[in-house]
Amino acid sequence: MGIAAAPASFLLETGKLGYHISRPPTSGSDKQTTNEQRDKAPELSVPHTVVKLGEVAAGKVVEAVFQIGNTGQSPLVIRKVAVPTSAITVDPAQTKNPILPGKTLQLKVKLNTTGLNGNYVNRITLVTNAPAQTMLFLELQAMVK
Repeated sequence: MGIAAAPASFLLETGKLGYHISRPPTSGSDKQTTNEQRDKAPELSVPHTVVKLGEVAAGKVVEAVFQIGNTGQSPLVIRKVAVPTSAITVDPAQTKNPILPGKTLQLKVKLNTTGLNGNYVNRITLVTNAPAQTMLFLELQAMVK
């Protein structure tokens, strides 16, 4: 028994292929509203997405700073910060408040090198309300000795 093919938008909405980002406009006025909303939306500005910590002694806690700016017209909200391992920590209080237009957040990330050895590379994922870039990947690199 085969499965009948469904329109791609249905599959996206149910999550079988991923996330449905937006529906196409149904009329000219919907498209205009979408353009107006886009013009007023927050916009990410990140000068560097990779921090190279260089050589770090095992057992040390080191800090990296990422600049997260908002060059848009409305507040930028960091909805979620996902870290792949307990070796990386980000204080949730840093992302509690929105980043106002024209402002920058100095996002401090700590790496605990206890139990690590050799070349270390890992990514932190930020989920935001910026429509042009809902996900941002930040990378930490270190040589743990």
